[in-house]
Amino acid sequence: MELFCGITCLFVSLVVVPVSSFSDDSDTQKILAILAEQRDEILQLKETVLRVENDNAFLKQDNNELRNEIRHLKGKMGKLETSESTIDSHSRYNANTVESAKMYQRHKRLLLNAPYEYRENEKVAFTAKLSKHMTNLGNNQPIVFDRIVTNIGQRYSPNTGVFTAPTNATYYFFASIMSHTGQPLETEIVKNGVRMVLMYSYDNMHEQGTNSVVLQLSTGDEVWVRHTATVGTMVYGNNWPTFSGFQISDSYYLSASP
Repeated sequence: MELFCGITCLFVSLVVVPVSSFSDDSDTQKILAILAEQRDEILQLKETVLRVENDNAFLKQDNNELRNEIRHLKGKMGKLETSESTIDSHSRYNANTVESAKMYQRHKRLLLNAPYEYRENEKVAFTAKLSKHMTNLGNNQPIVFDRIVTNIGQRYSPNTGVFTAPTNATYYFFASIMSHTGQPLETEIVKNGVRMVLMYSYDNMHEQGTNSVVLQLSTGDEVWVRHTATVGTMVYGNNWPTFSGFQISDSYYLSASP
């Protein structure tokens, strides 16, 4: 700008000098022509300088706006980083909470199994029927109820007629045995081969002997129905006789067997 002002002052001083002070010779005319050209160049230079200054002003404004936008974006990035950090913290917390819950359940099962047996999902229930007649019964011969109605837990065997306890618990059993016409019949529910309750039937027509029992069993104990050693030799089948049982308490009511 200082250079521009100096050139402008020089030009003005030359222009305002009376033309009459110069001679009218050809040299003077040449000088005037040169000064006129320089004046035009100075005006063009002035326009250029003004345009550059305007462009610089716009650039400064754009730079300020760009800086503000950058600061705004940095602020958003900072908030996003904080949110991501919070989410990561919550995720780690939730994962640790789930793992702690799983460990608690495992420890709980271990504590319940020592000194107690407890398997909540192994509560059992069954009902089976005798589909065929049985004759020539031997002493203490098991009566095999071969047709399954219900067998939750698969602890009753239709091949042997034996129920096997899956866990220490209290169970209920019921049996109904039909005798042939005019034939007496004595049967019993046994636990591990030891008589628990007796059933007896006899009449001129078909008759059913029934009984039930509540037993406390340990894991692996066996319960079944069998013919006794003294009375009768035939059982009427045709799906009339039935044998049922189910668990009525959880295992933690019973201490584990030594």
